[in-house]
Formats: sequence, C-alpha cells, structure tokens
Amino acid sequence: MLVTEGLDLLDNDSLETLYEAGCTDASIGHRTVEFDREAPTRWDAIQQAIRDVSAVSGLRVVDVRDSMLTTVVNTGRLAR
Repeated sequence: MLVTEGLDLLDNDSLETLYEAGCTDASIGHRTVEFDREAPTRWDAIQQAIRDVSAVSGLRVVDVRDSMLTTVVNTGRLAR
C-alpha cells in the first residue's frame, strides 16, 4: 500500500488521472493506493506502483506499507 499526500484521491479528477497513469489495478482511498500488481518480484511491483502514482501532478508517495509484513509482525505480538 502506498500512502500519499497532495490530493484527495477519491476526487473524480484524481481517480481519472490515476487510471490514466497506469493505476488500473489499484484500490484507492482518500490518501492510500493499494495495488494487486504482477511483476517479476515484489520490489519490481512496488517500484512500478511508485512510478505510476508519482506521475500524477500534485501527488507524492510518502510511505510504503506492506500488509503482509504488518500481519506477520502483529501475529508475532499476539503469540507472546
């Protein structure tokens, strides 16, 4: 999941611009974009997603969150 700043992503113009930038495989929130992207590696998918989102004028990626990693960390905490 990419966390962004600069635009409300649920604004119709922002949604259309994200789609045109290549984010056709994304679930979009007000400040987040979560991808279901196929690539040779996870790192390649993340880099492609950042490039696509960063191509939108006025939008900046400020954080990358990995839901699988968060789940593993939270599971470890719960097991204690």
